Amino acid sequence: MKRLIIPFILFITCLHLNAQTQKGEWSLGYSGGASLKTESGFLCIDYRYNLTNGIRIAPSVRKYLRWYGYRGAGGDFDIQYAFPIGGVLNVYPFLGASFTYWDYLLDGNTKEYAEGQKSFGGNIGLGTEINIIDDIMIGIEAKYNYTEINKQPIVGIRVGYVFK
Repeated sequence: MKRLIIPFILFITCLHLNAQTQKGEWSLGYSGGASLKTESGFLCIDYRYNLTNGIRIAPSVRKYLRWYGYRGAGGDFDIQYAFPIGGVLNVYPFLGASFTYWDYLLDGNTKEYAEGQKSFGGNIGLGTEINIIDDIMIGIEAKYNYTEINKQPIVGIRVGYVFK
């Protein structure tokens, strides 16, 4: 693992990096990660719009990958406050509303699923991001998702394109 981390850190430090959030900018992103309680992976598409130089809204849609006969989907609407550290890194705490839907496999042979469970809740978390090229950003995000049927930590890696 050290063989991968050290060259990656050196590569990132050699790039011309900057971190900023400007009013009116928006981005589309794609992320993947893991839901730690259900031990399932997820894929996510999100949109971020900067309302001010630090405050932005971030709706997203998530698809959980199948886990022990369960499958799910979800969506979040977060409010983030991004602030730069050293002009290279953005750190953003966030708070938001969450919706999840889970159903489960009744019979593995027929691929029939039971009617799913829907739940609403909220999430709270922290993320970081850097712009590696003028319009491309990468980041890491960790959140705790709290809904009626599922309470779990979620971690993910995001790649996004910034429209100015």
